[in-house]
Amino acid sequence: MDRPAASSIPCSESVRWSEQERSEALARYDILDTPTETMFDEIARLAADVCEAPVGVVNFVSNVRQWFKAEVGIGSRELPLDVSICRHAILQPGLFVVPDLSEDGRFDGNPLVHTAGGLRFYAGALLETPEGLPIGTVCVLDTKPRPEGLAQRQGRVLSALARQVMSELELRRAIAQRDAEIERARQTEAQLRESEARLHMAQRAARAVAWEWDLPNQLIKWADPAFVRELAGDDIGETTTFAEWMKRVHPDDVERHLEQGTAAIEIGHGRVTFRLLRDGEVRWLQATGQVASRDEAGLPLTMIGITQDVTERQIAEEALRTSETRLRLAAAAGQLGEWELDVATDTSVRALRHDQIFGYEEPVPNWGFETFIGHVVPEDREHVEQAFRTAAAQGGGWHFECRIRRANDGQIRWIAAHSEPQLGPDGRVQRIFGLVIDITEQREPHERLRRVLDQLFAFVGVMSPDGTLIEANHAPLEAAGISEEDVLGKLFWDAYWWSYDAGVQARLKEAVAEAAAGKVVRYDVPVRMAGGVLVTIDFQISPLRDLNGDIIHLIPSGVIVEERVRAEAELRALNAELEQRVSQAVAEREQAQEALRQSQKLEAMGQLTGGVAHDFNNLLSPIIGGLDLLQRRGVGDERAQRTIGGALASAERAKTLVQRLLAFARRQPLQPTAVDLNALVGGMADLVASTSGPRVKVAVDLPATLSPVKADPNQLEMAILNLAVNARDAMPDGGSLTISAREEEFSPGNRLKLKPRRYIRISVADSGVGMDEATLARAIEPFFSTKGIGKGTGLGLSMVHGLAAQLGGAMDLQSRPGVGTNVQFYLPVADELVPERDQPRKRDSNANGHRSSCGR
Repeated sequence: MDRPAASSIPCSESVRWSEQERSEALARYDILDTPTETMFDEIARLAADVCEAPVGVVNFVSNVRQWFKAEVGIGSRELPLDVSICRHAILQPGLFVVPDLSEDGRFDGNPLVHTAGGLRFYAGALLETPEGLPIGTVCVLDTKPRPEGLAQRQGRVLSALARQVMSELELRRAIAQRDAEIERARQTEAQLRESEARLHMAQRAARAVAWEWDLPNQLIKWADPAFVRELAGDDIGETTTFAEWMKRVHPDDVERHLEQGTAAIEIGHGRVTFRLLRDGEVRWLQATGQVASRDEAGLPLTMIGITQDVTERQIAEEALRTSETRLRLAAAAGQLGEWELDVATDTSVRALRHDQIFGYEEPVPNWGFETFIGHVVPEDREHVEQAFRTAAAQGGGWHFECRIRRANDGQIRWIAAHSEPQLGPDGRVQRIFGLVIDITEQREPHERLRRVLDQLFAFVGVMSPDGTLIEANHAPLEAAGISEEDVLGKLFWDAYWWSYDAGVQARLKEAVAEAAAGKVVRYDVPVRMAGGVLVTIDFQISPLRDLNGDIIHLIPSGVIVEERVRAEAELRALNAELEQRVSQAVAEREQAQEALRQSQKLEAMGQLTGGVAHDFNNLLSPIIGGLDLLQRRGVGDERAQRTIGGALASAERAKTLVQRLLAFARRQPLQPTAVDLNALVGGMADLVASTSGPRVKVAVDLPATLSPVKADPNQLEMAILNLAVNARDAMPDGGSLTISAREEEFSPGNRLKLKPRRYIRISVADSGVGMDEATLARAIEPFFSTKGIGKGTGLGLSMVHGLAAQLGGAMDLQSRPGVGTNVQFYLPVADELVPERDQPRKRDSNANGHRSSCGR
């Protein structure tokens, strides 16, 4: 099929660059059509993982195509521009998100979008050069629309990955420039050394001229006047006065030139570097001289020397300094730890980031190989040391990844280390330049998958379609007594497991070919384990496809058949156990249904009670209002006023009864706030003691560090007081009444079916007559009472139960005849602090919190 014609980049009024500028900027990175690299592959996978998308891409947009440096879920390396979505993304600054591609007119007719199973969602972060020229994106795509777009965290990660890609590209570009500039500087230095060695034979070739300076007369005689005229002007003769020469020196260098020249005369030798001006052009010169003769008094008479044009060297050195500055900036942007080692002196220069990667906030005074290897985890030291040995033997650099333990916090981190040697004229290594980068975040998805696979006893691996083994979990390696190096990167059928029989290898090779053609292959095969023992495994090879349906990997897996037989036996035993557990579960379900019926009964009673109480409350309001008005106006005689007062008191008692009914029905209006339980109960202690009478010993047990509780303080006081009165009535011959509170944490599936969080358990316990099971079952029903007619409303426990439920808590009632009753209700811990006006008054407390006894 013919390849579709490329489309141009769509124009936009907001674009401030030309397509030629953008294409030239992309070409400078020399990235197009380069092989795949692990770093970029991990960035694409990480983008897809974080954004929960099936497709992740690191791509570059040229003027004729869209090319993928790394991709997950596509299976292709490039696309023509006419179907490219990223060609629109590079026209937008920052993050480009399209929630539904099918509804965006820019993608009408795009076959990637408007086909069955086509792309619907796009999000891309711009790859932008320091000059602001867009060259590509790091993007994710989905076959489902996402109206909500990306989460903020996903957007930040996608943008950070784009910056990481550009930092890597800038670093590579800076390194390439630096290497080229270093090479030019090295060549310049070599030329300088050769020039100085053959100075007298090739002064002109080295752009140098010899001179003799008559100090008493301040005259300079040139050995090559023609070369001097080329540097300083046509009016220079064979002899020039020193003053005339100094007129040609750059004004900014005159004072320094005179000072260094005077010092050289005094000590007998010296060197000065300065700039010379000719017709506005600046040349760098370096003059080196030595006193050649003195008079009888020892005063210098003549100085001889050489002046050389070092303009090119100065330019090269300046370029080198600029390159090193760019490299440092690129290293800082990419969080790279840069270092340099002088092999002759065994001294190193390191960026601070290098030592920070290893867990040091300040530079380490002396850093050597032992310092480095001491941070490498023991499991990785062998392959790190092997990388160093290989580099030393071959005279090249090293490139490896390993885990280190940081000095400051002991964390395990992944690093990548790279180095390149610099050879001297004798071919020996003089200096080594290197970089260290923390790649923990890039390695984490791979390591997480690896840890999961290593927990499996069965064999699981990953192969390329040609049968090369890429990954294998540890279990089959350990069982066979081999290592990853023995199998990874090699053809699967050549591994130790199958090498005992050529026929088994041939059948396995056929199975790989069948799986690569799209077939799932499964059969039993003998496998050789450690010591040559053969075991039979249930073996399978399955193809792994990308979104386009292309096979990208093969997944071999296997489980020992003996293990399968044992698993089947365990399954039969489990079935027998399940039958027994089903019978038990049926009985438990019947109990649960009975509890549900009781709960529904209470709920129905609560709804009925709440409706009646609400209507009754509406009737009471005008009655109380009318009676109060009659009383305040003094209507009638004294007897009528007493009658009105009695009726008003009865109405107020009826109002209190209504409030209790509403509490039971969970309909009373509450004003919950953060309540200091120590202050509230402490303030009630005397009232409870006086209400309970002298024969009841009242104790309060509250810890000083008790968290505030979420409740309506007035209703909470009423609930505790009602429970205290009930407790008093249950102890006609006296006894003990204890009010206590403790903080508890509830997890999911708790007995009281409370939401998982922290609660305050408030307990009111007495040593009274207690209740039997029948009475306990009806205790919280409204109007149920054991006190006799006229001695109680039967709403105390109902009100506490309703209050706790309305505040998000629960009530738990425990009682035994002759032992006593303990009413515990749970209220949630408040998220906010107690208002300052509600802070408790100071009172005595011991080390265990608030614990006191009250009585009369």
